[in-house]
Amino acid sequence: MDDPILHASAEEESGTFFKDNPPPVFVDEIQKAPALFEQIKLFLDRERKKGQFFLCGSQQFRMMKGVSESLAECSCMVKKHNKQN
Repeated sequence: MDDPILHASAEEESGTFFKDNPPPVFVDEIQKAPALFEQIKLFLDRERKKGQFFLCGSQQFRMMKGVSESLAECSCMVKKHNKQN
């Protein structure tokens, strides 16, 4: 969501964002476009397909408002650990 045009589209037109960017899709910095979480949930409820959304961000999703309710049973978290020397 670093691209300002994509970010504006995700926030202002979240209902059509995945029509313009159809799954399977990778969304980086998803925390910058929280409106997409509800759209992802709606898609998953309707389509019932696994592996359609790959979300990356610099915040813990489960700590973000609304995410735990929206995607509680639909998500798998992988934490990145920095290697220490």
